[in-house]
Amino acid sequence: MHSAGVPRVVWVGCLGLIGGLGPIERQQPQRALPESVEAQTRLILANLDAILADQELARDNVVSVQVQLTQFARFQQRMLGAFAGHF
Repeated sequence: MHSAGVPRVVWVGCLGLIGGLGPIERQQPQRALPESVEAQTRLILANLDAILADQELARDNVVSVQVQLTQFARFQQRMLGAFAGHF
C-alpha cells in the first residue's frame, strides 16, 4: 500500500522510476505545504535531488519528467518559471 505524500521509488540496475513526488518536507512530513506554486515546485525539486543523491546521481541523469498540477491553466506559467533552468 502506498502512503499519501510518500514517493514511490523503484531502481532496476542504473534505471529508476520515481512517482508521486510532492512538496512534502522529507524530514517533517507533517509540516504544512508551502503556500505558493513556486515554493512547492522548489521543494519537489529538492526532494528529487535528495532521492537522486542517495543513488549518487543528479538531475543530469534524469531522462523525463511528468508534472501533475492542480488547476493547470491557472498555475502552469508560474510552475514553469520556477522549473526553468533545472533541466
